[in-house]
Amino acid sequence: MGSHARGTATDASDVDLVVLANDPQRYLQDRSWVETLGEVVRQDVEQYGNVVSLRVHSQDQFEVEFGLTYPHWAAGPLDPGTQEVVAAGMKVLFERGPLLSGMLAACYSSPMGPVDALYENGLLRPVSPLPLRPGERVAVIVVRKADPARWDLTRLAAHGDDDLALAEAGLDEWAAALDREDRG
Repeated sequence: MGSHARGTATDASDVDLVVLANDPQRYLQDRSWVETLGEVVRQDVEQYGNVVSLRVHSQDQFEVEFGLTYPHWAAGPLDPGTQEVVAAGMKVLFERGPLLSGMLAACYSSPMGPVDALYENGLLRPVSPLPLRPGERVAVIVVRKADPARWDLTRLAAHGDDDLALAEAGLDEWAAALDREDRG
């Protein structure tokens, strides 16, 4: 998770790992396993909802944060904080079942819906940040927003008296009437 998963890590970045375990407390009670990282100078424990964070600082200034939690944490439904962290960057390094990869897919497969954007200097720029990974490729369908100032009521009405009333009522009403006609 974090900057390494996003591909934005620097020399000062820590490594963030999530460990799903049937008994995560076991890893907090006996921490001898952290010595595999080298000489440990400090360990900090923090609670983030259902995840207990064990921050391990090594002698050579290297920091690893282990997020220890139960498998049901990844099974969902995901709380907004977890969705935000996962969407910001997560890579699955190892799993015995599809829990983490399923969680990752759930964060990216949900339809985003319409996005307001501005077109400036040849670029389409979203008005607000999008829940996408850096470098992620997306498909875009551009639909102009209705602009009553651009409606040519005379041209719209040229198709007959029925259309004149619809044109004067506005395009939203016109679209609704066309939909009613199509249905029956």
